[in-house]
Amino acid sequence: MQVLFLIKLLKNTSCFEEVSIRIILNYHASICHIYFIYILLYELDKQQKEETMNKETKQVIYNMMIENTGTHFLDSGGKDGRHWQRNQKKTLKDFENEEYISKEDGYIIKSLFHHLNESCTYLPDITDQFNDWINEDKYHWIDNKNGRSHIIADVEDFMNEFIYPVDQAQCTYTYNFDNCLSQDIQWISSGDLYQNDIIALCIHNGADARGGMTDYKFFKIDPDMFYMMDEEYFREDEEVA
Repeated sequence: MQVLFLIKLLKNTSCFEEVSIRIILNYHASICHIYFIYILLYELDKQQKEETMNKETKQVIYNMMIENTGTHFLDSGGKDGRHWQRNQKKTLKDFENEEYISKEDGYIIKSLFHHLNESCTYLPDITDQFNDWINEDKYHWIDNKNGRSHIIADVEDFMNEFIYPVDQAQCTYTYNFDNCLSQDIQWISSGDLYQNDIIALCIHNGADARGGMTDYKFFKIDPDMFYMMDEEYFREDEEVA
């Protein structure tokens, strides 16, 4: 728009006096400076927002990994063998500094903390909406036995009603297939993750596989990064190295 204006201005100038040219060039330079400053501020603002989101996501994932999911005298966790008990001995910095890939008894182990941080972005607004929805009709073992809670069926109902009404929500649990994550996770998704990239996620923090789940939180995922939980991805890297 500004360039076209300058071209018209030049064409309509009867004689290209030095003063006129200087005015035009100064005007053009000013426009370029303003545009450059605008782009710079935009990129800085974008970077700051991304850094804030990354910090928030990292903190939320850490909080989930240390979330107390309870004990039971019949489970196999013993005194302090459950994931949440072991994780609570670590700081956020400890998780940040732990190895991305490690080996245990010949098996490749990928840090769940790093896996989630590289593939997920926390969605606080949807998570708050979900918690408000639960609290509107919250489960109580005596007073409201049919109420809502962080169980799979209720999360699926929320997803079907508010997130992806067209596609049916379903649950996936990494315990049920081979993977190299350091802890199991469970998520509720709808349809194709490459099209519907919002999921409800919880982490298995207990000892035995069928219990000890954290509360669900909502994340936007990068599907390619999120699916990188098979050790074959990293075994090939190891062979190349």
